[in-house]
Amino acid sequence: MRPNPLAVSSGTRLPEALSFSDSSVRRDRNLHSHIVINGAGIAGLTAALCLARARFSVEVHEKAEGFDALGAGIQISPNAYSVLDRIGLGRELRECASNPDGIIIHSARTGKTITTIPLGLDAIKRYGFPYLALHRADLQQLLFRSCNENDNIQLFFSSQVVDFEPHRNGITGQVSSNSTLTEQQAKAIILADGVHSALRTKRLGLAEPVFQKKIAWRALVPMSEVPEELKGNNTHLWLGNKAHAVAYPVRNADWLNVVAITPAENSDMAYNVSKQAIANRFRKWNAAFQALFDTRAGWTGWPINETPKPTMLHTGPVAIIGDAAHTMLPFAAQGAAMAIEDAGVLADCLGHTADTETALQRFEHARLNRVARVIDLARQNERIYHLGGMAALARNLVMKHTPPEKLLKRQDWVYGWRVDQGNDRR
Repeated sequence: MRPNPLAVSSGTRLPEALSFSDSSVRRDRNLHSHIVINGAGIAGLTAALCLARARFSVEVHEKAEGFDALGAGIQISPNAYSVLDRIGLGRELRECASNPDGIIIHSARTGKTITTIPLGLDAIKRYGFPYLALHRADLQQLLFRSCNENDNIQLFFSSQVVDFEPHRNGITGQVSSNSTLTEQQAKAIILADGVHSALRTKRLGLAEPVFQKKIAWRALVPMSEVPEELKGNNTHLWLGNKAHAVAYPVRNADWLNVVAITPAENSDMAYNVSKQAIANRFRKWNAAFQALFDTRAGWTGWPINETPKPTMLHTGPVAIIGDAAHTMLPFAAQGAAMAIEDAGVLADCLGHTADTETALQRFEHARLNRVARVIDLARQNERIYHLGGMAALARNLVMKHTPPEKLLKRQDWVYGWRVDQGNDRR
C-alpha cells in the first residue's frame, strides 16, 4: 500500500520521553547495545533502522513536535537505494517514487535539449538498483512508519539531547523534553540533528555552516497544469548563466517537483518573496519553464548553506552524520544519499566491532574521503552548470557530442558504491 504522505503532521505526537529512572520501561535495556540518536530526519531515522537491523536497541529524540508534509523533492540514487533496500524498504520505496527514464539537459535560455543521460532500466542494468525521485515527505513518512513498527526503536518528539558526558561504561546524554531534563545512558550517541546542529559547534568544535549566496526556489506544480513538453517520465535539468533548475515527477506523477537556484546576497531574500518576484529572475529563460509560474503552485525559498569539508566524524563514543556532519551544495543531488550512506556504514562498523571507539574510528575512516570527493563533485558541477557566454556554448557542445552512456559512466564511482565496499572491517 502506498504510504499517505500527509499522515504524519506537525500535530501528531508520539509519547513523550520518560525518565531514565522509570524501571518499568528501561529494566530490560542492555546499555552495551543501546544507542541514542539526536534528530529524526532522514539521517537519524535511517540510522535507527540500520542499527536496529544490527541488533541494537535505539532511541531517537527529535526536538520538533512532529513531522509535517512540507519540503521538496529528493533523488535517491542507486548507492542510497542499496542501503534502504538492505533494511527492507526497497519495495515500498519504489511504490511511492518515480523511476525517471533519463535526465534531459536543456539550455535555460532556449529550452532546447543538449543531451539526455539515461536512467531507468539503464541504471538498473548498470548498478543493480534504480534511480528514484520522490517527495521528501514521502520518504520521511516511510522511514517514520518503519521505525515506529520496530520493537527495537523508540521515537520521542519534543525531545532533544542537549549535552553528553563520556565515561568508562559508555556515555550519558542529557535529554531535554518539555523543559524536563533526564539522563540517558548508552553505548554511543549519534548526532543527526541537521545543518544547524547545536552540539556540532558546542561540543565537537566544528565550524558553523556558511550561506553560499544562493537560494533554491521550490514548487510543486500540478501535472495537469504543466506544459506538455515537461510531462512524461523524465527529469529535466536547465543550465543557465549563474543559475540552473531541475524538475521531476513525484507522487504517482500527479505533481512536478521544481527546484531552481539563483544567486542571492543574503539568506533573508528567501523569505516573504512574491511569486512574481521569483518569476522575474527567470524572465530570460525559455517559455516552457516560465509557464510554470503561471500555474497555481506556490513557491518558497530555501537558503543554500555549506559546511567545510569534515576532518572528523566522531569523538569518543559520539558520531556525527548527515547534514550535521557535512552539509553540501545540492549540485550533485547527493546530500540525502550521503546521510543514508553514513547510516549504513555506521551500523555496519558498530555491528562488527565491539569496542565503540574502534568502531567509530573505522566509520570515520570509511567516510571522510568519500564525503570529500562528493563535496568536490558538487562544487565542480556548480561551476559547470552556471557557466555563461562562450564557456557555456563550449560546455553544451562537449555534452552534445559525448555518448550518453559515457555521461552516465562518469557517475559510476558515486552510484556504484555499496556499504560493504565502504567499510574496512580489519
